[in-house]
Amino acid sequence: MNFVSEVLKAMGVPAGLLAGTAIPVFLFGIAKENPTLILAGLTMGSLSLVIYFASNSRWWIGYGDGTSESGWDRAKVTGLIISAVVLVACGTWLAIRLMNIPDQVATVETTQKAAPKPQQTEIPQFTLRQLFDSEFEHTTKYGQEREVIFRSGIKVRVQSRIYMDYDAKSSFLGFYIPSSPRTYEIAAMLADNYNATLEAGKEISVTTSNSGEKIATSSKDLAFTGRIFLYHEDALELQKLAALETLYKSKNLSVQFRGPDYLVTKILSK
Repeated sequence: MNFVSEVLKAMGVPAGLLAGTAIPVFLFGIAKENPTLILAGLTMGSLSLVIYFASNSRWWIGYGDGTSESGWDRAKVTGLIISAVVLVACGTWLAIRLMNIPDQVATVETTQKAAPKPQQTEIPQFTLRQLFDSEFEHTTKYGQEREVIFRSGIKVRVQSRIYMDYDAKSSFLGFYIPSSPRTYEIAAMLADNYNATLEAGKEISVTTSNSGEKIATSSKDLAFTGRIFLYHEDALELQKLAALETLYKSKNLSVQFRGPDYLVTKILSK
């Protein structure tokens, strides 16, 4: 019995270590507003309580003559039951979240840069890619190809472009998203990563003026309008389009979606 008692008391050490880890994980989850980390902290904390109460729920009294008496500490048994219930609930919820957590963008890498006037390529007529390359002819264009890499390993090459309108002294952006099961996630990611395309546009210096004008306009003097055109091969549900529009508006951006419906409209108008 003494051996069992010593083993159970020793369990208080890992319980303390677990609790010491659970607290910063829980607080970090709150700071980052991350429900998964909050649940992980609660799960670890409740597990540490289960270990603690399990190792202290019984008491022993030795009388020195080789006899002893033991019993259950009702308060700690109650604590054991409550913490076990919390552990099962939080652990189950955490497992469900981890199994259903959406794939997230891990990195975005520039793989190819285009000249201010993109090269002409043989692209079939009446495709979204052809429209992406040919529309806004009155502007000067500069683009890049960016590879979006997800944690699951999925890679999608997104075409980005800045359109420079010297007459209006303004600029706006366009992105082409090829067919992908992560179209919605990429569109949402671009709301936070469009600045990379703007900064790339600032790296080049283009100056132009119309005939008879004495003062030229530099590309660095163009004001970004906040307008973003998203060309996407895969159709998005109305709920997702509404969510994306709300997301872009929250960042003072005006988004215009040009997907399969837009392509059909352009074909019928020919």
